[in-house]
Amino acid sequence: MSQFGRQKKRAIEKYSEFVEEGIYNDPPLNDLQGPLALGSDKFVTKVLAKLPKESQKDLSEIPKKQRRKIYALSTYFRNKDRSAAIYDAYYSGGYSQREIGDYWGHHYSTVSRWLKRYEEHRKT
Repeated sequence: MSQFGRQKKRAIEKYSEFVEEGIYNDPPLNDLQGPLALGSDKFVTKVLAKLPKESQKDLSEIPKKQRRKIYALSTYFRNKDRSAAIYDAYYSGGYSQREIGDYWGHHYSTVSRWLKRYEEHRKT
């Protein structure tokens, strides 16, 4: 209540006005695109893994600003060679080539070349 005023009576009045104004607005989750899961990273990962495979494919259509970085970037680089780690981090949808390049201390165009080489290597 302290956000609405220092005096209790005034705070209650302001809070009531705030709630009343919101009643006539559309619910904020109406514009949500993609899945909504609240909780720890471990919990969200567990919940998303239970989605049907066709729903998991649809997750690639979520706008970048709504994508969730499930793992810290450093997690991708444990026990993997650099190219595989960069590929996994980038295609997780959580990191841009620029973010990966910054992590490694390289320009994003270098990351782009690493990805291209790794993809060509995977095809053979």
